Amino acid sequence: MKTITQDILIIGSGAGGATLAHELSRQGLRRITVLEQGIRTQEVGTFARALRFYDCNPVTMLPKHTEEGVILWRTLMAGGSTVAALANIVPSMEQELRAFGIDLAPLWQEIIDEMEAVPLDESLISDGSRAIAQAARGLGIEFRPMPKAINAKKCVQCAVCPTGCPFNAKWSALQAVDQAAANGVEFRLGAQVKQILIENGTARGVQVQTTDGLYLLEAERVVVAAGGIGTAQLLRRSGVENAGHSLFMDLFVSVVGVHRSLNLLNEPSMAMVCDQFHREHGFILSPYMPVHRLSAFAEFGLPGLALPRKHLLGLMVKTRDDMAGEVFPDGRVSKRLTKADQQRLAQGTAVAREVLAAAGVSKPSILVSKPQGAHPGGTAALGQVVDEHLQVKGVNGLYVCDASVLPHAPGLPPIMTIVALAKWFARSAVFHPPTGRRVLTGN
Repeated sequence: MKTITQDILIIGSGAGGATLAHELSRQGLRRITVLEQGIRTQEVGTFARALRFYDCNPVTMLPKHTEEGVILWRTLMAGGSTVAALANIVPSMEQELRAFGIDLAPLWQEIIDEMEAVPLDESLISDGSRAIAQAARGLGIEFRPMPKAINAKKCVQCAVCPTGCPFNAKWSALQAVDQAAANGVEFRLGAQVKQILIENGTARGVQVQTTDGLYLLEAERVVVAAGGIGTAQLLRRSGVENAGHSLFMDLFVSVVGVHRSLNLLNEPSMAMVCDQFHREHGFILSPYMPVHRLSAFAEFGLPGLALPRKHLLGLMVKTRDDMAGEVFPDGRVSKRLTKADQQRLAQGTAVAREVLAAAGVSKPSILVSKPQGAHPGGTAALGQVVDEHLQVKGVNGLYVCDASVLPHAPGLPPIMTIVALAKWFARSAVFHPPTGRRVLTGN
């Protein structure tokens, strides 16, 4: 087994890992390696291509489910879920994180400027979404353009955002990957971390499998940023037994129905948002319909194959779910819907049905998808698994920097919060300790 020594190992290249690598490299830190299990591909934009990077069942080739049947949308690739995410850039969890001494407020504008995130240009909003918003307004429900990191000049309104943008119009963590690599950060793709090596309460490095063989990578700092599921699996395999609990998944359902003339095929997915129910009832609404026939089958079963996409309007009902799931070391994921989860989904679905009907959708045609989950987190939560410095309790030199550390489900798109958390972490005393402690320089 070959042994390689670095100062900092980062496991995962999504919103947390890539941002952290870029920030540290900008600050002059060297000998940083990022380990990424997945691939990097330019072939995106169709459901068939997305099967290469979505975590799919090897037999059905459809997205995996939790043990209770919740559809689990998860990617394994360079850039993480940001490549397939919808570029929704919304701040969240500010007060909850401030309770742990983590102040993200000064970072919001910096991120907005870097991503060029603004409310979606109205020229990119389809007639279908406009009809939904107009009908909702008549019911006292307000929709507004979703804040997104999308270049309006590059966007061709193809609606395939969930399978990756073939026109490079939306922000993803691949931008941070490329910037970090240009600054000397080493990225190893296809590198599956088997275990974090912990000796006498200190992380010493990781054991990683690549196509070239099995390696031992030693490091002074190990940062896990493999997402709410991958991080929990790795921590539990490495002996951190209290990880993997309190899983949230931003549960959602799709509510769709037939309209005589309108659809959502000519706009970025989730072009608008209604968040007026978020604080009191824990759900948001956003225009959405499955664009690809196979994704419709995954969400609705056989009835999804017959959906007339050119005559389809829909709304996503996304909830702030209870943290009632668990991730196991062998890869199994459990996520039951609590009574409160079911109530939030039911309330949101009722509102969605009312809005769609008011927009001219045939009531008998309305379908509700299976429960689905995306943006998992909470499995290495602050105060439970990690401390206020994001260090795993009881293990020196081992940190977590992704949605796993969030102490509550945001119920909102979390990418902006994860990026802000990584920026905060990169500028913290972990990497820039007070005088008297050794600074990691690689020299």
